[in-house]
Amino acid sequence: SLTSVTIGSSVTAISASTFFNCVSLTSIAIPDSVNAIGEYAFADCTSLTSVTSLNPTPPTVAGTNAFDTNTYAGTLYVPDGRQTAYNTAAVWSGFNGAVLNIEQLNEVTVMVYPNPVVETLSIQLQPNDRLTSVIVHNINGQKILESTTNTLDLSTLTNGVYFATILTNNGKATKKIVK
Repeated sequence: SLTSVTIGSSVTAISASTFFNCVSLTSIAIPDSVNAIGEYAFADCTSLTSVTSLNPTPPTVAGTNAFDTNTYAGTLYVPDGRQTAYNTAAVWSGFNGAVLNIEQLNEVTVMVYPNPVVETLSIQLQPNDRLTSVIVHNINGQKILESTTNTLDLSTLTNGVYFATILTNNGKATKKIVK
């Protein structure tokens, strides 16, 4: 049973009915690359409690049935300062749950090791946490890589300081990484 989905950063659109009737799905993470969502893409996902959209501009949604917004009681997480854009956008405005900044996610306990890292960085979560995504930024705030796995190959990065933002089904953590 599929319970958590992190859409890859190379995806620009989620097709119609892609996750239709996926009743065990509890969380979705949509990257900033997605600009369109097809009709019924997440319809009848009755266990859905968390939707994270990283696009500052609400993705265009075909029809009104991409999500079951008339019965959805979970939380929609959006980039900092973009609540108004989502609250006024077609379909997104229909979410009954709170629309929160990603910055307002609960802080979760995460362990990263080894740190300093030479090649592979491992991420250890608490037993009830499921990894949604990991985004590594350099000291200038530029996104260096994005992953959905608990191990990251950092061997190609130059020596320096990086920040890993780790999103889980229960919140997020940001860790300083030294290479």
